[in-house]
Amino acid sequence: MPGFDAERFLRIPEEKRLFARILIGIILLFLLLLAVRSCSRPGRASAREYLRKLTLQDPKAQIDGLIGLAHRRAARTAPKIEELLFSTDDEGVRKAAAFALFVLDRSRFNRCLTCGKEEVRITALKVLIEREGEEKALQPLTEALKDGTEAVKRFAFDHLAGHPGETVIDAMASLVEDASADTSLRVDAARFLGEHGDVRILVRLGRFIEDVPASDRSVVVEAVRETVKKIEKRLAHRSAG
Repeated sequence: MPGFDAERFLRIPEEKRLFARILIGIILLFLLLLAVRSCSRPGRASAREYLRKLTLQDPKAQIDGLIGLAHRRAARTAPKIEELLFSTDDEGVRKAAAFALFVLDRSRFNRCLTCGKEEVRITALKVLIEREGEEKALQPLTEALKDGTEAVKRFAFDHLAGHPGETVIDAMASLVEDASADTSLRVDAARFLGEHGDVRILVRLGRFIEDVPASDRSVVVEAVRETVKKIEKRLAHRSAG
């Protein structure tokens, strides 16, 4: 590679030499800024370092690794993050892992919203609600109310109770009809329907009552009877008004 030719440089017109000096100065300044920037963040680890932290038996280190991978957009680490999400017993690590999956791999995260492990499912729902709000989480919450464990159903119920739309109301009616569901949940769902049920729900719950003996005084059946009366009264009052 030929060296710097001073004589040739001096033969360049003055205005071009000035432009060359300015350009060289800008390049040197840019390189200096890059060097300062890299030196000012000595604690920022590589993706490999963050990934290594996931293997440590220290929850704080694992959380730091998970957040670091999410911020670095290290999508290739999603399988390892998912593995930790399902294996950890630490709630903080579990939530950080769910957050990292939310950022890095939405398809894997969405599978967590319907998985059979209740701790993972609830944590994923929490992250979804925190990141996108309850309105965006209504569908997975409704699905959780239908097919989740009792803990998952209770979590879903508590969040759905503030959103009495048609889909939520239908899901609550299905919960009331589900004989395998927790009694307290079914009673709470019946009370919810007493406040928000319409003619459709009145007919549906009327059929439910018809299918049980008149002598049945179980807590759920009594709650449904009270709900039917409440809806009838509300609808009658609305018609009279």
